[in-house]
Amino acid sequence: MSYMSENAQLGTLELPNCVSGNNDEIKKQATVLIRLVKLLMSDGISPEAFSVIAVKYGRKLQGCLDLLAIYQRIASEESELYRAELESVMEGNSALSVRHAIGDVGEEEYKLKKAMYTWDIENLNKKNQLFEGSLNQLRGLSDQLDVKNLEELRLLTDDDCRMIRELELDSRVSDLLRGGFSALIGLIE
Repeated sequence: MSYMSENAQLGTLELPNCVSGNNDEIKKQATVLIRLVKLLMSDGISPEAFSVIAVKYGRKLQGCLDLLAIYQRIASEESELYRAELESVMEGNSALSVRHAIGDVGEEEYKLKKAMYTWDIENLNKKNQLFEGSLNQLRGLSDQLDVKNLEELRLLTDDDCRMIRELELDSRVSDLLRGGFSALIGLIE
């Protein structure tokens, strides 16, 4: 059973609303956390207030990233199933040609099975191409973050999140931010 619906007009598989909504939520949580860190760095918020708010949004970001990772795993496994099925069909098609060449399969049976294999191969190739395009969409979070946030995110994650470590936050908050930002930058690049 496919977790994505076909959308032939767009040439991709349509991502379910829950996934696109989750990607929007990742963008929102990341933006809020980046702004919050900037606010703390400019002494616009106390470290205590920062910690409370950062934990809330950091947990939301981590939850969204976890959901995305689960969906990507499921989508990758499904894509692999398509590839394996295509390989099996291609092997069957090849074996049919050999069986026909040695006279093990008659002309009429050969033509019928050959047409079926050809249809299966074309259909599975099409589905696999659509699926790969959609997986690329799923991985393309960088298209959703504006350039300014992307640059700030890269600065925050440079040198093993040095800027966040230098803020001397509670280790729980620091670990949450570093983990979330690092995971996000890993998805983007």
